[in-house]
Amino acid sequence: ITPEELLAIARESPEQLSPNVVLRPIAQDTILPTIAYVGGPSEIAYNAQLGPVYEHFGAIRPVLFPRASASFASERVERVREKYQLDPLVLFSNPDTITRQVLAQVAEVNLDQLFEDTRNRTNEVYKELGFGLREVDQTLLGVLDGVISRNDHQLDILREKANAAQKRRNETVVRQIERACQEFLPEGVLQERGLSILYFMNKYGPDLVRWFVDELDVTSYKHQILSL
Repeated sequence: ITPEELLAIARESPEQLSPNVVLRPIAQDTILPTIAYVGGPSEIAYNAQLGPVYEHFGAIRPVLFPRASASFASERVERVREKYQLDPLVLFSNPDTITRQVLAQVAEVNLDQLFEDTRNRTNEVYKELGFGLREVDQTLLGVLDGVISRNDHQLDILREKANAAQKRRNETVVRQIERACQEFLPEGVLQERGLSILYFMNKYGPDLVRWFVDELDVTSYKHQILSL
């Protein structure tokens, strides 16, 4: 279809055309003038680029208002967070990372510190060995590098096995952390994208909506944590 043919269609049969992602807001705000447009992060981001397009078509651009964003924190999550002194934002990160941090607090042995100290001491021994071998035969330094690499690999394997054993020994702690993270990031996505408000209404009752309206700050442009 040539540009001339497209222009003819636009003049004579505009119902055959539909606006794309860029022209949709222009068509929408021309047909139904809007005072303010409430949108999510992606919608706000692309809408923010449309100033020149609104000017070109002489359309009145609505005020962009970011949609409020929040997650519910159950009593169970709050107890876990307070027990292990965890910042709420930490629970949005990798559960394995949080688990290691908490196990370092509650376990008898801090494995991260233990293996770090071991690796540092071992590197010092290898360094001294290298000084001696350099005086004997510098070609032995290549062999030493191979020994260091293999030992580092074996140390990493041992560290993984030790972490797994520590997790088994502290299974309750691991389960608590995993459940807390799963509540904030169900299936790896934000709670508001993975769970409907109906899920929480079924659990806490319909009055949750009235409480939610009072608790949520729609003028805050940061993700909010609402303790249930």
